[in-house]
Amino acid sequence: MKTFAVLGVGAIGGYCAARLAKAGFRVHCLLRSDFSFVKEHGLTMVSSEEKIQVKVNAYENISTMPACDVILVALKTTQNHLLKERLPPIMHSKTIVVLLQNGIGMDQQLAEYIPDQKIIGGICNLIVRKESPGTVRHLGHNFIQLAQYYPDETMQGIPQMIEDLCQNFRQAGIQCTPRSHLPTLRWEKLAANIPFNGLSTVLNASIQELVTNSASFSLLCAITQEVISAAERFGAPPPPDFFQFRLKILKSFIGLEKSYPSMKEDFDAKRPLELKAIYENAINIAKAHHYSMSLTEMLYQQLCYLE
Repeated sequence: MKTFAVLGVGAIGGYCAARLAKAGFRVHCLLRSDFSFVKEHGLTMVSSEEKIQVKVNAYENISTMPACDVILVALKTTQNHLLKERLPPIMHSKTIVVLLQNGIGMDQQLAEYIPDQKIIGGICNLIVRKESPGTVRHLGHNFIQLAQYYPDETMQGIPQMIEDLCQNFRQAGIQCTPRSHLPTLRWEKLAANIPFNGLSTVLNASIQELVTNSASFSLLCAITQEVISAAERFGAPPPPDFFQFRLKILKSFIGLEKSYPSMKEDFDAKRPLELKAIYENAINIAKAHHYSMSLTEMLYQQLCYLE
C-alpha cells in the first residue's frame, strides 16, 4: 500500500488526505497551526452526503517525517520557495512529487532540483473550504486530473505511474483522470482560475453572484475566451468544445451553496495572493508567443493594486 505525504493541509490537501486515509493508505501530514488538533482528533471531511473522520500521522517538522512514495504538494504557490528544503528529506529513490496547485510555471521551477521523471502536475476541480482546525467541507465537484512533466513542452504521454496514481485516487473516492499533455492541463485550469479568482476578489462577489449577474457573467466569458486563445497560441489547445464545457460549469454553480474562490478567501484573510503563478506567468508566456492578454493584464493590475 502506497504511503502519501501531504504538504499543505488546507482545503484541497485536507480533503485528499482524509479520503486517502479513509481508503486505507498511510497518510503523513505536515501541519502548522492545526498540528496539535489534528494529532489528537485527526481530520474530518464533511459533505451533504457523508462525514469522514480519520486519524492521520501528524508532524510539525519535516525532519521527523518518513520518506513517502507520493508527496502531494497542496501549498499555495507563494510558499514554493520552501520546497527545495522540504522535499528531499521525505523522498526515496522512487518517490514522485505531485503539484496540486493553481497556475503555470511551477513544474519548471521544481525541475531545477527534482528529476523530471519524478514530477507530476495536477489540477483539482473541487469546491472545498476549510471550516475549522482539521475540518474541511466539500461543497461540490470531485475531480482531479494528472499529467507527467516533460522539459520539452511539446512531448505527450501517460506513464504507468500516473495510471496507478489515478487508480489510487479512485480507490479513495476521488474521480481522477490521466492526461497526456501537462501544458494543456495547466492552461485549461487557468481558464477557470484567471476569471473567477480575479473577478471575485476585485468585485467582492461570490461565485454564485458572478454567474447570475449578466455584466459579470459577460466578463467571465470574455476572459475565459482570452485564456483559451493564449493556450492555442502557446501550442496547448484545449478540446474544440472546451468553451461550451466551461459555460456548463459556470451555470452549474448557480444551484450550489454560496462559495468563494481561494484567492478571495486569501485576500479577506490578508494572506499573500498567488498573482505570479496564476497571472504574471501566464501573461509573460503569452507575450513570449506574441499574444497580448489585455483583459487578464487589466485584472492582474487591479489585483496588484488591491494587494
